[in-house]
Amino acid sequence: MSSRPSFKYREFNIPNHGLCRVIQDKNEKIGFEEVANTQNAYYVSRDYFTSNLNDDVITAAPAANDEVILTNRIKRHVEKRKHTLNILEELVINGHKATSEITYELLKQQLLKLYGETETIWAHSTVCEWWREYKKTKNIAKSVGQDPVVRKRISERQEELIFKHLETVFLTKDTFSDSVSEAHSSYSKDEYFENSDEEPVSYSTFIRRRNEILDVIKVFATGSDAEKRRKAYRYKGKMKVERVLERVEQDASPYNLSLLDDNGKTTEGVQLFAAVDCKSNYPMGVYVKFGKGESSEDYQRLFREIITGTCPTLNANGIPYCIVGDNSGGARATNTREVYHNSKVKYHTLSPHTPWGKGHIEGLFNIWEKNFFRNFSHVYTDTKGNKVQVTGIPGYLPDSEDYRVHKTQKDRAVMKKSEFLRCLNIYLSQYINTTQPELGGRTPQQVWNEGIAEQNPPKLTVNDLNYAFMLSSTSVDRTLYETGTVYFDNAFYQHEELKDLHNELSTKGHKEIIVNVYHSRWDVRTIKVVGQNPTGQGTVVIYPERITHLEMDSEIPFGTDKPVKVEKPYFPPTETDAPLDKKKKEKKNKAEETKEEDFQKRKVEAFDLDNQIVPSLSAMIQASNAIFNTSVPVNSTANFFMKRRNKRKEHNIENDLQSKLFDEHENPPTESDLNKWGYDEDIKT
Repeated sequence: MSSRPSFKYREFNIPNHGLCRVIQDKNEKIGFEEVANTQNAYYVSRDYFTSNLNDDVITAAPAANDEVILTNRIKRHVEKRKHTLNILEELVINGHKATSEITYELLKQQLLKLYGETETIWAHSTVCEWWREYKKTKNIAKSVGQDPVVRKRISERQEELIFKHLETVFLTKDTFSDSVSEAHSSYSKDEYFENSDEEPVSYSTFIRRRNEILDVIKVFATGSDAEKRRKAYRYKGKMKVERVLERVEQDASPYNLSLLDDNGKTTEGVQLFAAVDCKSNYPMGVYVKFGKGESSEDYQRLFREIITGTCPTLNANGIPYCIVGDNSGGARATNTREVYHNSKVKYHTLSPHTPWGKGHIEGLFNIWEKNFFRNFSHVYTDTKGNKVQVTGIPGYLPDSEDYRVHKTQKDRAVMKKSEFLRCLNIYLSQYINTTQPELGGRTPQQVWNEGIAEQNPPKLTVNDLNYAFMLSSTSVDRTLYETGTVYFDNAFYQHEELKDLHNELSTKGHKEIIVNVYHSRWDVRTIKVVGQNPTGQGTVVIYPERITHLEMDSEIPFGTDKPVKVEKPYFPPTETDAPLDKKKKEKKNKAEETKEEDFQKRKVEAFDLDNQIVPSLSAMIQASNAIFNTSVPVNSTANFFMKRRNKRKEHNIENDLQSKLFDEHENPPTESDLNKWGYDEDIKT
């Protein structure tokens, strides 16, 4: 079964519409637009279109490649192919097979013989593909194929605008979503059309361009390496950046580097957060974190570097039009997105595992890893104060090497943090003043200065964008006083509008006025106070300034002022609190002293068990009989001794004593010995 012909990109003369170009041929529908006015586009069924074409109602225009337009791309390909194809054609005429290995070897010999070693020898598969395309047309220029730029119905500049506004929505699944319509609306209102005769493209064309980008993503996910290279080259050509600050790419890169802090402790790696301008390749912000992980605070610090340029060696700063980054947790955090929203900056999140979407920052990290961490020649001061000449950063271990055969982080740490930052600033100064081929032999500093001089953007300071960092998560409730002051962060903030707000709310019966206070963690010289509108509709936003004894020329971080320690004054006691003439204690007389001494003595004797004499058993029994008038034998046979825990055989007292005496003495004791030891008569017998 033969496949049906495709009418896509072909031109036809259609009644009532003139010369039209087919822009869609699928799903049994033919979509075409007028060449003279691309805003007029129509859909017809394929059966209707083919029937009218067969009846000569619709006539076909000459094919676009009947007359080859020698664009720059076609000229380049002709120069590459002409020597190879001309020699190969002669070999085929002489009877050689075009695709055989023998013919390919003869081709290489002829190329080296005629053009020398400077001639490029292309691969066998490439030569076969070129010959297959050449056989169809018998023209090298036609075999290259139609240049994609030729069949564009709009200018290249407008094509760039389309892709610039599509960049924030090209991953959206729903083609008719609000985000796509908003992108088309912003594209239609671009300042380019105010000074140009061109008109914006239609909404359908805008969606079609978006689908082309989705095809690029699909190829990168499932296509071959050759398809990926072709798509990437075409996509990169369309995504041109014409102005500085138009597109800024940011990312974080960890490095296995061990450093020492001021206390001599080893750091757990180093992480660089950087942002680069895609027009000039200028690193707008660099933030060094000694540790691991990416947080919202880290990306907020990086954004402050972008808009302020506080790095001593980098002087490029400003508010970018769009920031492109990955889907890391710190960049996607609510606080980070709120900062971008407050600054009117568009943030575009790339799809996971698509580093080619931010090739500028990825390439910058590769350059730094090679030229700075490995091959940067410099002199640094070690921990002993000696000057050491080294190549590369001491303590850095590339990820490609095996960790098990090298020193640990503690053994590798020989450079201090301060020395590392000093070397990094020296390298950054060299980088921005080094010429780059992709910049036309100019340096990033030169391209940046030319762009700034042409665009003349407003010069901003961190004070101008301090409100962007006053996040909703920092909201606290505070009392508004009648003097127009608010107490926050151990200091008072005052504004005349706050005083007027208090007076207006007080006249309406508000006894205690509570307002919401927002602050920036980096600078609390100014805060954001949101109060109730006296009209009852909406809120009022006021920015009071801090009343403090600190210098207001520099930033005041949150928590700088400590609460004032209030010391209570000491007042000596008065006669009312404690009488000054106190009654003296009277001495006790001798009778009372003697009585107290006897009491203490009896108390000690009562608890002195060693001095207590236990009466004998017979005397106790006799005393008991006298009280209760009972007759009990005086000599009792009851055993009052506690039983041993180990079940030994019980012995009488005489055997135990005699065995003890014989064990302790070699000879049996005499009667004099027993008297000397104080034994009773019963024991002697």
